[in-house]
Amino acid sequence: MSEIKVDKLSPQSDVALEIGDSGDTITCSGTAVGFGGGKVLQVVQTVVSVATASTTSASMVDVTGMTVDITPSATTSKILVFVDMKGSATGTGSAFGLMRDSTAIYAGATASSRTVGSGQLFTGSHDVNSATAIFLDPNTPADTVTAITYKVQWETNGGTFYLNRGATDTDGDSWARLSSSITVMEIGA
Repeated sequence: MSEIKVDKLSPQSDVALEIGDSGDTITCSGTAVGFGGGKVLQVVQTVVSVATASTTSASMVDVTGMTVDITPSATTSKILVFVDMKGSATGTGSAFGLMRDSTAIYAGATASSRTVGSGQLFTGSHDVNSATAIFLDPNTPADTVTAITYKVQWETNGGTFYLNRGATDTDGDSWARLSSSITVMEIGA
């Protein structure tokens, strides 16, 4: 194996720099820098598979277990949040919201008496609905590298909101039991 040591490789004017040929493997034993942002630095996930959680609250309250903590490794990072919510509701509807610590984030605009949230599951007697929320949190880590907690809250209007199951939970193959999750990714600048 041959080795060439240089301080800099520069292409000719108006020509792309090419290293190696198609099919070659290029390895770097040091730290690659200067390639821009968008790198996933870490991923943390919480999966909730129990189907016993429910709420009748008409205002946002925490969903048991739907919380995840992440400690950013750099002050310039952003946090990408994925919520995958499964459930069903009686009454006239239900909604869930995403929180960073105690602050509501990624919520719709306030409009009269409408519910403001990050997603909504609709009424169904035995149908289990699915809703997602994906949000790149630009306000974190707010120049800090301390732990941040993301969590999901939920509410329902005039009924019960059930997590991971249908409102009718008969023991039979027509009724499903599912899981919900909250996943956070630290995205490097």
